[in-house]
Amino acid sequence: MALNEKPQPPTNDDRDAKGMWKIAARYTALAMEVVFSVALCVYLGQWLDKRYDTTPYGFWIGVVIGVGAAIRSLVRMAKTVNFDKL
Repeated sequence: MALNEKPQPPTNDDRDAKGMWKIAARYTALAMEVVFSVALCVYLGQWLDKRYDTTPYGFWIGVVIGVGAAIRSLVRMAKTVNFDKL
């Protein structure tokens, strides 16, 4: 761009690209939240099993809590999606 040219306003393509990046970031964060919530709860369940010799109860409690947290995240995200635009 030369010094005497005026900056151009963003085009629709630029706005669409920024919107797509925001959507991608939102769903990537959701995927990481689901994976880490299940993994952390399973890890803590296994740690409890080793510490208190309660195998496999801690593991399964961790799985249930982790999956519950993942479902909660998915439901929370589904409430924010505007299905009319799809």
